[in-house]
Parts: sequence; structure tokens; C-alpha cells
Amino acid sequence: MKGRSVESYNSVLISSNMSIVRHLKILRLFGLSTLIIDPPSFSKISYAYLLVSLAVFVASAVKEFHPALEWREAGALTLVLINTKKIGVIVGPAVITCRLISTRFLYEKLVNDLISVQRALGTITYKMFTSIKIVCALIGLVFLGFFVIRIIRVAFDGDGLIWALADVEVVVINVFAYLSLLQFIYLARCIGDCFSKLGQHLAESALKMSLTDYVRTHNHLMDLSAELNTIFDASITLTLFFGFVSTLTTISMFITNELTETLHKIRYYSYITIPTSMVLLVLETCQTVASQAEESNQRLLNFRIYKKPQTSEDDLLLIHYSGRKPLTFKAFNALTVNYNLGVSMIAAFLTYVVVLFQSG
Repeated sequence: MKGRSVESYNSVLISSNMSIVRHLKILRLFGLSTLIIDPPSFSKISYAYLLVSLAVFVASAVKEFHPALEWREAGALTLVLINTKKIGVIVGPAVITCRLISTRFLYEKLVNDLISVQRALGTITYKMFTSIKIVCALIGLVFLGFFVIRIIRVAFDGDGLIWALADVEVVVINVFAYLSLLQFIYLARCIGDCFSKLGQHLAESALKMSLTDYVRTHNHLMDLSAELNTIFDASITLTLFFGFVSTLTTISMFITNELTETLHKIRYYSYITIPTSMVLLVLETCQTVASQAEESNQRLLNFRIYKKPQTSEDDLLLIHYSGRKPLTFKAFNALTVNYNLGVSMIAAFLTYVVVLFQSG
């Protein structure tokens, strides 16, 4: 491992049996991604999936402006939220799809470079992250529950078919927006694991790679994080937007409509569960990866101060620490995504609830 840089692995053939390739294929099927996972190519467009994206876009526009599906009991504040959400729901699938297609070659470069780093650090084989398994299972259960509830209400309570189709379509649109972010969460956690693995090379007072290679690999991972943020910026922004506005709208409807039926309550709870879970997962992932990057840097600094004698690589370390910046993920290239943003969202949510009670 010593003296071997990450770049030397770029020419190594990528196997379909690698964990990252297998996992990305699963997430692509589950998240309706328009890009085909066919290593070493990750930039081919699937026109069948593109057609599905177009269908979701058209269905969302039709549903949002159908007069039979308008809410009839809502205050002024809730109507503002509903109209704001309409815009996001209509343009969301199109924006996500267009953004992924426009950055597909950067995505291909990112995945291939990340595989090279994983191979260099010996992290080619690993299991799917538990948090992603839980979210996928949760969304699948909610989606199945919506179908079952709607079948029951159409069959026994005489609900109109159009409302049944509308409920299913709402879930599809939300799932489309949220699942498109699963690849970001997965790749971000892969980068975080590489930061952690990199720090382990400083253990036992013996550096398994040169300081030069350590710094290069660390900065390479920082660059990959920035590229990942660029590719999925639209998905991050829309997920946070959908999650926040959907939760506010659902709470408002829950309060104003005074629901008593169990099925109605379950439906509204489901509307809150998915957005809240995805927002929390995004915040936790971004915070964790940033912490892993900072820990990797701190381990290098501690190793140099306490264990490593003075070497010719000290000038490189000086340049590295004088120019380094903390790893951050941003939404809309403006808001830093971490726990601080989550606290701000909770504060805004509580403010809205207080205003809603006072005005109602």
C-alpha cells in the first residue's frame, strides 16, 4: 500500500459483482433512475425509464389542476402552502430527471473514481447500509398501505374512483422525488466510509501509505463530495422542500378537518412519515459524512504532531492545512445541509403551528 496512489487504480476493470455496482443497480430499479448501471459506463440513458418520468410529470400536472380534487376546507395560510406545493409537485419530476441527464457524465466519472478509491483502501465488498434498507421498506409499506386503504374505501364506503387514483398518484410523485435521493445518500455514505477507512491507516503508529498519498486521497474524496453535491443538488433541494411543506400542509389539514375515522388518520400519518423520514435521513447523512471527513483530517494532524518525525512532506502538510475547508453539502447551492438546518426547520414548523392555532 505504501507509495501507491489512488490514480494507479483508474485502469482496473470494474466488475458487476462489486458491492457498489450491485447496490446502485438495486437503487436504480427502486428509484426509477433514468441512467443505466452498466460498468464501466454509468451514463447511458434508459428511454423506458425516461417515459415513466414523463408520465409522472404529466400526471402530477393533471392532478394538481383537476377541479374535483381541490381542498374545500383550508385557511389562508394552508392555501398558500398548497399552492406553493403545487408548483414543486408539477416541476419536481422534470427537474430531477433533466438534472440527472445533464450531469450523467460527471456521475459516471464520480462512480468510477469512487470505485478506484475503494479499491485502493480495500473496501470493495460490503453490505447495503441499514438506514437505506429501512427507508426502502418503509416507503414500500406505505405505498402498499395506500392501495389497500383505497380499495377498502372504494369498495365499502363509496369513495369516488378519481380520489382513489389521486391518492395513489400523490404517493407516486412523492416517492419519485424521495427515491431519486437514495443514490445520493448511498454514495455519500460510501465516501464517508472511505474517510473512516483512510483514518485507520494511521493506526498502530505505522503509516500504511505515504503522507503524500494520504493527503491526495483525502482531497480526492473532498472533490468527489463536491461533485456528488453538484449532481444531486436538485434532488436535495426538492426533498427538503417536499418534506417541509408536505408536513406543514398535512398537519394543517389534520387540525382543520378534525378527522375521526381511523383510515383517514392512517392516511394522514403516512403523509407525514415518508417526508419526515427522508428529511431526517438526508440531514443525518450530510452531518455524518462531514464529521468523518473532519475526523480523518484530525487524525492526520495528531499523527504528525505526536508520532511522525520531521520529514520532507511537512511542506505538503502545511499547504494542506492552510488551504483546507470543511466538507459541506448544500441545498440550492445556498443552504448548508446539517443538523443546524434541521433545527431551523423545526423552529419554522413550530412557529407555523402556533400561528395556525391563533388564526383558527
